[in-house]
Amino acid sequence: MINVLLCEPNTPLGLSFLKLTEKKPNIRVRAALDVIENESTEVLHTKVKTYFKPEDIKEHFDIIIDAGSSARPYEVQNLINLAAKLRCPIIMNYESYSPEKERLIADAAKYLPIFRASHLSLNNYLFIETCASLAQVWSGDIEVIESNCNSKPVPCPIAVKIAEKMIKARGFGSVIEGRISGDELRKPGDICITSVRGGIIAGEYEVRYFNGDCQFHATAREYGHSSFAMGLVRICEFMMNVKSPGLFGVTDVINSKRKEATNRASAK
Repeated sequence: MINVLLCEPNTPLGLSFLKLTEKKPNIRVRAALDVIENESTEVLHTKVKTYFKPEDIKEHFDIIIDAGSSARPYEVQNLINLAAKLRCPIIMNYESYSPEKERLIADAAKYLPIFRASHLSLNNYLFIETCASLAQVWSGDIEVIESNCNSKPVPCPIAVKIAEKMIKARGFGSVIEGRISGDELRKPGDICITSVRGGIIAGEYEVRYFNGDCQFHATAREYGHSSFAMGLVRICEFMMNVKSPGLFGVTDVINSKRKEATNRASAK
């Protein structure tokens, strides 16, 4: 059984993770750590015991998860201090920490196991790798169209990562963040990201490949935050097998899965 301390449980990711783990026999949210910005802040109570001050936590946990939204990540230094006190790994998924906080995370990884990723969907990671692999051999134009909820920044970090990965695989070109009237004609190798915002879309990414012979479209669509919550469960399982300090990411989880598949195949 993996006992989890969930920070900011009332975010979309936190609530999805709580709901998912109710059906998982090997993982449970034992307690939550929430934040109160001021006295008028409404606190949504969860089904688990909720703390509001890290110093009040006395129980043992196997792992700490920061489910903070892009607008309000839990304080990095507090999480690091708490993980050091409890001697357990941390999963941090906030998309864009400041350089100062990234340094705090990197320094803490010298004595703590820390999982750091800008997103938790293993599906998105595999999609990015697939798009980059095709881009490497594609002799034509490539464009990215991404749709997300109305509170997401433009362009979203995942869309930028898709475009940058394809540029790196091809070895030339630049990422263009949207086109406006009066722009020059597209340059060879440029990949433009077009952003659509509205409602509560969890995330949809379409990569279009064009040449003189055909068009090829690759699409990844997230059905709510359950995909991210499922990725979080898999990351928890991975981190429980980590025995040494370090900074870990989605690549480590995928490589672990590939190793397991290779071992199964060779055993047949």
